[in-house]
Formats: sequence, structure tokens, C-alpha cells
Amino acid sequence: MALTTFRRFPTEEEREAVSTLLEQHGIPVVYDAVVAPLSSTFLGQSFDVPYILKISATDFSKAQDILQEAAREAVNNVEPGYYLLSFNNEELLEIVHNPSDWGEFDYQLALKLLDERSVNINEKQLAKIHRSEQEKVKQAIAAPVPWTLLCFVIVFSFPFAIYYGFPADLALIVPLGTALYYLFAKNTLKDGSKVKTFDLKTRVLGGILLVTEIIIFAVTLIWLALYY
Repeated sequence: MALTTFRRFPTEEEREAVSTLLEQHGIPVVYDAVVAPLSSTFLGQSFDVPYILKISATDFSKAQDILQEAAREAVNNVEPGYYLLSFNNEELLEIVHNPSDWGEFDYQLALKLLDERSVNINEKQLAKIHRSEQEKVKQAIAAPVPWTLLCFVIVFSFPFAIYYGFPADLALIVPLGTALYYLFAKNTLKDGSKVKTFDLKTRVLGGILLVTEIIIFAVTLIWLALYY
């Protein structure tokens, strides 16, 4: 059974709490860890949540419902000093309109606080917000041009690094990691299905970068074999 990343957590304790809850409802879980292959500063991706929880894609909807229900119960016992209690209506609405940026607890608490303040959001509006969220996730992004150009520069610097005796590992690893990431990175939707992270232009650039690196590497090896 193929498993898909369901959530990433900043701490092992948070992952353990969620996995325990899901297992109590009969959903098998598997732990994993992410290693950032590239700079998130350049790629715009977040690798600061290293603790991964994987489940079957067919269990995604059930798992989402379990976490939302647990959060709905938990907000009835919120601590008096919890930071969301000081949020104004506009800030709470921002949470509701961007649920993927917040945990289930904050999302449900924002709904509860807005309801208590007579700011009502009906089910039709919530469904529209969720559809909009899904469309944002589905939308492929373009890779940062400066980082892509830098990778090409690094690739073409490989023979010179070899010639002058500099460490050439980065000249291979960084562009290779970038090319593969451009080509194969995917986002997981709430239903467990996957879509390409990067747009077609970026994936084509990834392919060109990969081929260029292979050619430069092969030419460098031939040059070394002939002249050294």
C-alpha cells in the first residue's frame, strides 16, 4: 500500500500526538523525516518542519475529519491566555480564509470566536473558501530565476573546479538536486491526490539543467582521461 505525506511537524511530540489520534481511529501511520536538498530561501519551499507523518491517500478525508472534530472539542477548553483570543475580527477572518497556514485548533477557534462575536460564516461560504484553497495548491509555480541561473553557472564551473583543484562536489550535487526537484516535486491535495509543484517552463528548465550537467560531467571525464 502506497503511503503519502499527510502532514509535516516542527517537533516530534506534535507528530506523535496526531499519529496516536489517527491510530485510535484505525488509520495506519508511518514516520519519515525530510532532509532539505536545496535552499528554501531561493526555492520558496519550507523545510523547517522535518517530522513527516504518512498515511494512505485513501484515508486523507477521514483523517482530516478526525482532526477537525478533535479541534472542535478542544476549543471548548482553550486556555485564557491563548494568543488567538486577542485577535480582532479581521485577523480571525484571515485565519478562516487561509486554513492551510494554520492548524486545525486555530482554525476551529477562529470560527468559534467569530461566531461568539456575531460574525457568522455559513457552510456555503466555508465550502467556497476550501475550494479556493485547493485551487491555490493546484496552481503550479515558477522557479526563482536567480537560483536557476546560479545552478547553470555552477554546472559550467565544474571543469574549472576540477582543473584548479577546488572541491567539485557542490558543482554536481546542487544543480542535480535542483533539476530533480524541478522535474518531480509534487504537492499533495487534501484528498490525497498529487499535482506538479512547478509549471511546465520550470520542468523544462529542470530537464535542460539535468542534461547539461550530464554532458559537462561526461566531457570533463573524457578530457581528464585524455590529458591526465
